[in-house]
Amino acid sequence: MNDATTLPSGAVLELQMADFKSANRLRKAVLRELQGVKVDLDLGSLDLSADIETLAGTNLNTIKNLICQVAGSDAIETEFFACAARCLYNNAKITEQTFEDPKSREDFIPVAMEVIKFTLRPFFKGLDLSSLTGKRPKVQTDSPL
Repeated sequence: MNDATTLPSGAVLELQMADFKSANRLRKAVLRELQGVKVDLDLGSLDLSADIETLAGTNLNTIKNLICQVAGSDAIETEFFACAARCLYNNAKITEQTFEDPKSREDFIPVAMEVIKFTLRPFFKGLDLSSLTGKRPKVQTDSPL
């Protein structure tokens, strides 16, 4: 599974899926960090399809804490680089050295976000969160019962 995107700076990021072991370590690191974030959201009225601006309006402090916890995590950074090792930034493999140049540093956060989202998406793709809001999806069956 591969994907390519052009970053706001014009640099090209080519994403390639990390091996399961690295991806799973990243998943666990993100979940461990998220455990430390106090969430003050009313799950009964939470729209899971809402964008970040809508969610930020519900509780800006929670969003700030979430971003700081994840972006400030050494464990997530370590696992990010393990997962990014198969990816390319302007046709070069991604390492910590990639971001030594101040011009490429502006892409560090966007690259990290893209790699993390790309790597974690398959773990959560089939997850049904409708039970959090009380809305149940309609299940279609072939059985007349």
